[in-house]
Amino acid sequence: MKPQLRLVIPLFVAFICLFQLAIPAFAVEIAPRISDREIIEGLAELKAGQKVLEQRIDNLERSVDKRFEMLQAIVIGGFGAILTSMLALVGFILWDRRTFIKPVQQETDELAKSLTEERNQRMALEEELKKVKGVLKEWGQKQPELLNALQSAKIL
Repeated sequence: MKPQLRLVIPLFVAFICLFQLAIPAFAVEIAPRISDREIIEGLAELKAGQKVLEQRIDNLERSVDKRFEMLQAIVIGGFGAILTSMLALVGFILWDRRTFIKPVQQETDELAKSLTEERNQRMALEEELKKVKGVLKEWGQKQPELLNALQSAKIL
């Protein structure tokens, strides 16, 4: 081998080793120096963005609250409508029952009156029958044939 090549190979190997060590240094980018003013301006921008986000969240909360209140009003209205219809149904049933019972009540009253009248007539007839039996008994004592006829008919 030539003496020049002998020198080139170790130099080449050394160059590659140094290049391998220098590659990470090329990968790191040195950041420019940030001043305090730039930091404060960045923080101000972040705070402004945070305020905007808070406002959006507040607006969303308000809209959700409004929708919830609307939904609550709808549910309460629905329950109110159902309760009102149920009460109206109960009222109708009671009214209908009363109108149904009224004719039955009248008929019952009429039957009670007729029964009372019939009982009074029966009592009057029984009294008359007692009087007739008494008269027949007296006649039967005066006329024995009539008494035998009444006894055989089982009237006396």
